[in-house]
Amino acid sequence: MRRKQFIALLMATAVVSQSSFLMAGEQVVNTEVSVSNDANETDNTVVELLGGKSGETMIDVALETNPTQDGEKLDMKNEYISQQGEITEINKEGDYYNILVGTPIDGTVYIVEGSEIIIEAATLGYLAPSDLKVGMNITVIVPKNAPMTMSLPAKISDQVAIIVNSDEATTNMSYFNEELVNEENTLQLNVGRETYITNTTGERRIFTGEDIQNHSAVVIYTITTRSIPAQTNPKMVLILPNSEELSNEEETRNTSSVEEVCDLVAGSVENKSVAVRDLAEAYGYEVKWNHETKSATLTKGENTIVVTLGKVEVKHNNTVCTFQEAAKMENQKLIVSNELENLL
Repeated sequence: MRRKQFIALLMATAVVSQSSFLMAGEQVVNTEVSVSNDANETDNTVVELLGGKSGETMIDVALETNPTQDGEKLDMKNEYISQQGEITEINKEGDYYNILVGTPIDGTVYIVEGSEIIIEAATLGYLAPSDLKVGMNITVIVPKNAPMTMSLPAKISDQVAIIVNSDEATTNMSYFNEELVNEENTLQLNVGRETYITNTTGERRIFTGEDIQNHSAVVIYTITTRSIPAQTNPKMVLILPNSEELSNEEETRNTSSVEEVCDLVAGSVENKSVAVRDLAEAYGYEVKWNHETKSATLTKGENTIVVTLGKVEVKHNNTVCTFQEAAKMENQKLIVSNELENLL
């Protein structure tokens, strides 16, 4: 769900006309209640839950966005916030999953569409939204400027990553400087050859510790030293884009054509056979098989790929790419050229 669509949702479902939503990184630190003659039934219910009286609405909201130390605000470079909690409810509406973390009063609903990265900390494997289950403990990563409704529960749709936590690993999200020390000075990364490093765009190249420098990142690790800061050889590092990189990604996404993607696919890799479902689900795609058309539809966010048995043509969104070999069935699995990976 794009930001404009979600803001439209906020305006349509807002509890308060003037202060109906705030940014995810902001906290309400002071509220006052005044009488509103046109408060509707929904407003009354929410205000009563907040401790007010029926017919009243919340106004004069003071916000504080930066943490303080010794009475002075800290200049934190981390452009993201995280919430850890247990999934208590999941509702599927069309192509979206409404994931409630916490209670309906003080929790948050994350509107998950599949464009965000979902990682299982125990295995470092990628999951689809349909893999999320009630009872899972997750950490959700959200930009500080993501819009959030003032409803109960609050709703957010701009999450960039979801980590399914594990007792066997620890998840940390912070900003790391050139020495790979987080800005809380609690963790330093010793990146080794065994560390899996990637970014939110799935860029296919070898990342190093230099790519993590001066970036926010999600770190999954197990053992640390007892030093200050604690040091660890992380199992995985997910590099989060800064605001400038996000703008560049959006511009690239808007200007590049699907035809260019097909040009990159053609003859780009040595032809090898891969199982469609195994490969797609590893990249977080949801796979559905149509018995009538003998085709598999792969979906993740706005990206849709259709692979049809016996055909070399693979539909990618609004165009068709031609693979080196036709899709075939082996051991009850749909097999296709590994050119598919360049479309995921």
